[in-house]
Amino acid sequence: MAWTKESVTINKFERTFEVYRQESSLSCGPACIVMVSQLKYGTYTSEAIAKVWFAKLENKGNLPGVPKGTAKVDRVLNWRHESQIDTILRVLQTQKIGGNPYLASDVKDASSCTQHEPGILRVQWVEGNGTGGVNLRGGHFVVCVGHSQDQWIYLDSEHGVVTVPAAPPYYIRGERMGLFTHLLQVT
Repeated sequence: MAWTKESVTINKFERTFEVYRQESSLSCGPACIVMVSQLKYGTYTSEAIAKVWFAKLENKGNLPGVPKGTAKVDRVLNWRHESQIDTILRVLQTQKIGGNPYLASDVKDASSCTQHEPGILRVQWVEGNGTGGVNLRGGHFVVCVGHSQDQWIYLDSEHGVVTVPAAPPYYIRGERMGLFTHLLQVT
């Protein structure tokens, strides 16, 4: 889609971030890779380029569940699915985005995320079911760029800059609440 500049006031200071807006409702994963690449190297790329990176991996037979040579650059995967965290990690590694990206053992490790060492977090949406219990809904990927005192800052390719007054594992965006299930650290 496009890059946008968005400002947010945190503890009386205005901060501006560049956010890449995802092209479709299922393309938050590639959009996060695009944002992390920009944060790490200052390069502006597009979701189409990120999809080429995914297709190259698929065509080499390096992605589970995808037969070798069947990928199409414009194919839409369900980027919000939990299994895509491994796919995103492989793209970060093969494209050498970050020195040594890895899957963290605890989402609370996001406390070490900064603009220069961001993290990609997977959100599992949680909704009340009307009987006192909860239902798990679809997922979403966001980029963590750090925190300032009691505000955590996320670049959300669907909703822009989101601040949350709670440390991971909680993610609150308007009326929606989610829990982080996975963290990719990009060092």
